[in-house]
Parts: sequence; structure tokens; C-alpha cells
Amino acid sequence: MSDGSGWYALAGVGVQVLASLVGKVYLGSDSRLIRKVEKEAALADVLTGDAKTVIEQLIEFDVHQLALQRIKRASRKISWSSVTAIVFVALITAGIGWGLAYLALNHGWYWWILFTITTFFGIALAVAGAGQLFEYDDETDPDDTPEGPSSGLNAA
Repeated sequence: MSDGSGWYALAGVGVQVLASLVGKVYLGSDSRLIRKVEKEAALADVLTGDAKTVIEQLIEFDVHQLALQRIKRASRKISWSSVTAIVFVALITAGIGWGLAYLALNHGWYWWILFTITTFFGIALAVAGAGQLFEYDDETDPDDTPEGPSSGLNAA
């Protein structure tokens, strides 16, 4: 095993994480939906009769979804507790991974097994936390209700 093989493994994981984040941003972007509406509008110009009516309804639905998505994005707030948790998990995972990579390079290949398990678990936790980075106005906390979180449990 060469001296740089640990760096190759870490770089490979980094590239995969970066690619998944870029994919998530692209799939959630407005430009994809706008291009879809433009294609549907071009198709609606060509069609006639019932088919044109159906495509117009589809365009109306997609425009409505785009508007809702933009309103939701405009009203979101960063959840700093989630950001802190993700950074904490990433730092702990990187520290443990660094130590395990050192052991694998200097003391035996079997340390790569623990490195892989630890890194996968850390990345999985960070990805799960990434879905909770934002708080939205339409999400309500049960503790914010006047009756409290168990309002319907003791009603009998």
C-alpha cells in the first residue's frame, strides 16, 4: 500500500458527499421546474382540443407548485441547533476517521473496516441532519399550543 492511499480514500468520500449536496441543490432548484413549464407551454401551443386543455391544467398546477416552493423558501429560517449538530458530528467523525486512517496506514489493513463503518455512520448522520437545516413558518411546535403537548390526552 502506498503512503497516499489514505488520502485517496478521504478524497473519494469527500467527492461523493459534495456530489450528493450538488444533486440535492439542483433537484430543489426553481430553474428545473421553470424549464419544465416552458416545455409544457411550447407543447400547449402545438396541441388542440382536449389535449390542450389537459396541458394547460398541468401548466397551472406546476406554476402553483413553483409559487408555493418559492414562498416556502422565502419564509424559512436557519436552524442553528441543526447546524451545530452537523458540524459537531462532522468534526467527531473526521477526528475518529483521521485516527483510524493513521492506524490503517501504519499498523494494518483491518483498521480500514472500522474507518469505513465510522465514516459511513458519520456521513449518514450529517445527511439526516441536513434535511433539518431550515425551520418553516407552517411547522408548529406542539409546545407552542396553549394547552401544551398533551392537550388531547387528558380530555376524558
